[in-house]
Amino acid sequence: MRRRNVPLTGGDVALADAAGAVLTQFSADRAADQSFVDCEARVRGAAHECALIVDDLKDAAGGPWPRPPRCPTAKPTAP
Repeated sequence: MRRRNVPLTGGDVALADAAGAVLTQFSADRAADQSFVDCEARVRGAAHECALIVDDLKDAAGGPWPRPPRCPTAKPTAP
């Protein structure tokens, strides 16, 4: 399986000079191997995958992370 490292920087930086944090992607991760019954299911699946990426980035960065801001229009959920 071929690896691809994507430097997480703001501009063009040689890989040797790039910061230590990189996003490692495998070709299988970029394949569309799932089918969804509707658009809502696809969005839920994408949101889950995005949350996994955020968790990986937080682990790579280390340190304490603040809670995400609350949306002022969001309705509170019952516990």
